Amino acid sequence: MPKYGNSSDENEDAIECCSLPNHSNAGGKSQLSFPLSTNDVSEIRCAIADGATQTSFSKTWAKVLVKNSIKYIPSRKRLWNDVIQKAQNEWRTELAKYELPWHAEEKVKKGAFSTLLWVSIKNHRGSKRPGGKLKAIAIGDSNMIIVRNNAVLQAFPISKSMEFGNNPYLLSSRDSGNDPIYPHIKYKESEWLPGDLFLLATDALAEYILKQFEDGNDPLLEINNIITKDSPSDFENWIDYLRKSHLIHNDDTTLASILSS
Repeated sequence: MPKYGNSSDENEDAIECCSLPNHSNAGGKSQLSFPLSTNDVSEIRCAIADGATQTSFSKTWAKVLVKNSIKYIPSRKRLWNDVIQKAQNEWRTELAKYELPWHAEEKVKKGAFSTLLWVSIKNHRGSKRPGGKLKAIAIGDSNMIIVRNNAVLQAFPISKSMEFGNNPYLLSSRDSGNDPIYPHIKYKESEWLPGDLFLLATDALAEYILKQFEDGNDPLLEINNIITKDSPSDFENWIDYLRKSHLIHNDDTTLASILSS
């Protein structure tokens, strides 16, 4: 959902999710929900990105980042060699379609910037063990919150609401622009159990959810209501209420929920 006062075309968040082995794909919405069942899905991959408003064509950069990242199972090396390079090439190809004035071309030379959170949730293969393995890679403040028994089990890459700020690390569309960023990439591997709820959100909503849990409140009542209805208008009304109540920053807002079983 775009920040208040902007149109949907100005929303610089991007999200893509797919389930394997049937490769069903969804993306482009502000709110998505997926069931993860051991019966028919072996893996769900999801990528979420938040383009930096102050840079040119950051919406395009965020979209090509998530599009390319869910195609792969990136290791530390492959994430950069394959996903980022392919995304940079596609970003340049998209921009070549436009005839830009000289001042816009100068801004493009500086590159576009975006956060990126990539998550893979797999079932245990060839085993009767419940649950499975989780892998996640992140740069910036798009966040994953894992809820078990109505409490936060883990949050990644940011674990506390007070840790959100105004200057997250960002991936660049320029070839050399990511050299200083490499040391700040975060990686996570763990295991999940049936019943775990995975919430992937861009920074404004992720900060709100963590703060609610920290204050002893239960944001799942609101979230589950939105997920059950699966209605974009209900999600937009909820975010609009949070903004008007000054409970959430006025920023592009995206949420994906994955419930394991």
